[in-house]
Amino acid sequence: MPKRGLLIGALAVSALLVVVAANGAGIINNPTAGYLLCIDTKTKVVTHPGTATCPKGTKGLVVGSKGQDGAAGLTGATGPQGPSGGSGPAGPAGATGPAGATGAPGSAATLSCAQGGTCVAGDTGPGGGTVFLVNNPTSSAPWRYLEAAPNTWSGGSADPTIIWCNSELNVPNLLTGGRTSVSTAQNIGAGFANTQRMLRGCSNGAANAAASYNGGGKSDWHVPSRIEILYLCYAQEIVPGLARDVYWSSTETDSNGAWAIGISNCEFLGNPGKTNTFRVRPVRAFG
Repeated sequence: MPKRGLLIGALAVSALLVVVAANGAGIINNPTAGYLLCIDTKTKVVTHPGTATCPKGTKGLVVGSKGQDGAAGLTGATGPQGPSGGSGPAGPAGATGPAGATGAPGSAATLSCAQGGTCVAGDTGPGGGTVFLVNNPTSSAPWRYLEAAPNTWSGGSADPTIIWCNSELNVPNLLTGGRTSVSTAQNIGAGFANTQRMLRGCSNGAANAAASYNGGGKSDWHVPSRIEILYLCYAQEIVPGLARDVYWSSTETDSNGAWAIGISNCEFLGNPGKTNTFRVRPVRAFG
């Protein structure tokens, strides 16, 4: 290597060693502006004066100064997505939507007998009584069911004993008012009309008591006709509280008497007088 090159290399190493020594001793200028080294032009000794200028006979060399900022590096690759944050608070409730369409009418088959659905014997009817007759509607009986009132209908614990009528005359015809002949009928469906005739001809008796009953809010309770009370007797096993006694029907035998039935054997008595006292059980038709 040429001597000049060796000299410059030695100077650089010497300058680095002096700077390290000076820095270790705490003799520094400024880390931003750099450190001033002074090189003696004759002896080539490097000093660090700790001042802003070198003494006469030396040359200054600044080392360790901050260079210019380099250009910005390339943007790094996008990092992986972080975990999802927690749910925010619930928003306010929305406005109420419009009412939905009206559903199809329900089937009557889902209604109970008391609500107007199909009934079978033994069911509780709309009036709170017991269904004892299921009927095929006819012109004279245009309904499907007969129900018997509970045995407590009069306020007691059993059916009361009452006279048929306080008059021994024929009950009046509803159209003419005449009493010359028997106007009450015995067929199924006749009990309600018979009771209305009795009410016109009697101020006291079985019809008055039955018509005053309004069980279930119903006002069509009546004394059963001769055939209606016969069916009631046949159904005594499902009708609570029927006494094994004699019950009045609303059908007259003549001006002095009416038909009455013995519940124990379902047979009719022979022409009892209207002022006799027998039991009464109101019934009503519906459906």
